[in-house]
Amino acid sequence: EPLVDHGKGTFLEGPVWLADRGVLLLSEWNGGHRILQLTPPAAVEVFLPASRTNGLALAPEAGALLIITEAPGAGVARLSLADKSVTPLVQAYEGQPFVQPNDLVVRADGTIFFTDYQAGRLYRRAPDGALTIVSSLAKSNGVALSPDERTLYLNADTRTVKYPIAADGTVGA
Repeated sequence: EPLVDHGKGTFLEGPVWLADRGVLLLSEWNGGHRILQLTPPAAVEVFLPASRTNGLALAPEAGALLIITEAPGAGVARLSLADKSVTPLVQAYEGQPFVQPNDLVVRADGTIFFTDYQAGRLYRRAPDGALTIVSSLAKSNGVALSPDERTLYLNADTRTVKYPIAADGTVGA
């Protein structure tokens, strides 16, 4: 059986390129909730089985990814590329668990922005660990930064919204 069979509805999310390894990692969302590794031009293997991941992003420190985990312990975690151990970073907001975390992006200073699709929220986790809600828009999904890290983009339902980001990582209207 092929690892990736698009004829069966495989849904790939969170691509991240590991330049030092020359591979692309992807979350296979509905095909076993695992992380796949694509080595160009076409070799595919399982990098981490049963990971329950969705969004993936390079961590500011070398040798790690930041990942969105959907269950158990939905939230943001750190994945060591060396030993594939997973360390939870944030699993709740003000004592309330996340509903369906979806995507994330990381600034060079370590600020993490991530979405909770079903809750319709965009969160900001500051480098000191402080967690705030940036916005509450229905079906908050994909999130990205401009190359200069001064603009944050959020795909929410059928629209894309942009927010200015200050030098300290705080988000404007």
